[in-house]
Amino acid sequence: MDSHVTAAIQSTGRVAFKGLRPPPPPHMALQDQVAVVTGAVQGIGRAMAEILLRNGAKVALLDVNEAAGKSLKEVLDKQHGPERTLFLSCDVESEEQIRGPPRWPRASWSC
Repeated sequence: MDSHVTAAIQSTGRVAFKGLRPPPPPHMALQDQVAVVTGAVQGIGRAMAEILLRNGAKVALLDVNEAAGKSLKEVLDKQHGPERTLFLSCDVESEEQIRGPPRWPRASWSC
């Protein structure tokens, strides 16, 4: 790496791109997009929901554990705002529950 670039990184913590346009901030890529995360209350599902929210997406949290889902929504609402999350108690193994139209995000978020 060029010593000038190394010095710039050390002094500012950022890299300047002369003549190049840097990529857009990651949160812009998902701004106002809707993501549906199954198994959202714990583990990988919860981690994905948090990453998506940090990057600007609105997230529908689906899980069979209604109590944990409502609790997670409260936590995420405090961090990201209540308009960015929606919890749906849902068993994704049930075709009837997945196809149930009135509870889906587009109804709530005008998608």
